[in-house]
Amino acid sequence: MLNHPSPQVWFSGFGDSSLDFELLVWIDHPQDSVQLKVLSIFLIEHELNQ
Repeated sequence: MLNHPSPQVWFSGFGDSSLDFELLVWIDHPQDSVQLKVLSIFLIEHELNQ
């Protein structure tokens, strides 16, 4: 993931039992987007559990 432009997080709404956000990041290898999405989800979950 690239640091410039900076990642952005947007609140997108309320789920049944959640707050929903969208994460926008820039990458230099679009062909890796699926793997980076999965990695990002696991890293976010890990940080939220800390």
